[in-house]
Amino acid sequence: SSNGETTIDTHGRQVASQTDKEWSVGTPVVAAIRAEKISLSAAQPAEGSNVLEGRLDSAVYQGATSSFKITTDAVPDGLTVKSSNETYAGMATLQPGQTVWLTWSAESVRLLPKE
Repeated sequence: SSNGETTIDTHGRQVASQTDKEWSVGTPVVAAIRAEKISLSAAQPAEGSNVLEGRLDSAVYQGATSSFKITTDAVPDGLTVKSSNETYAGMATLQPGQTVWLTWSAESVRLLPKE
């Protein structure tokens, strides 16, 4: 940790977090990110931390929002991305099985002690 930013390694990927807490190297942690804080794209973003490649399993329209189920190597049980339908109006072309890219800001990551 330095200057309020902590970077963790999970499954060979770097995840950056903004935090007020000082974490010692080697401390086991869990990175928590709210589903609505993750951005979904069909286009591969520029390299950097907080980028994850996945496969779209399903997309469910839920009125003002949509819920996307994604499978990744880093999260074997899968994860959910939620978005307003205004934000993802162009995502209607995504099809199950398609490669998608997930991104999020360091400020969206909360590190918790792993118990």
